[in-house]
Amino acid sequence: MDAVDFIWADVQGAEADLVLGGRETLKRTRFFYTEYSNRELYEGQADLGQLLAMLPDFELVHRYQGEVHQYQGDVLLRAIGCVGIQAASLSGSKRLLRHIPAGWTLL
Repeated sequence: MDAVDFIWADVQGAEADLVLGGRETLKRTRFFYTEYSNRELYEGQADLGQLLAMLPDFELVHRYQGEVHQYQGDVLLRAIGCVGIQAASLSGSKRLLRHIPAGWTLL
């Protein structure tokens, strides 16, 4: 697979492990969507600032605030220089898939 259009990660606190282990794949990825928490819910879990620092080739497109807690939610990141989804077109993580163009490679 040459390119990945979109990765949706729900890995229960293992986001840093995914980023570190998936560096080569992330280099070929346009959009990365993941959960975050700024309070440690899982031992050794990275907070949002740490995740963003681990992904210097991505920019924050939109932060979806958690419905229950202010310190957690989801983020949509885009590879720097990539064009595509506009943050204004996204209305929430539960409806995100409606905005993924047909033919995209999803991981």
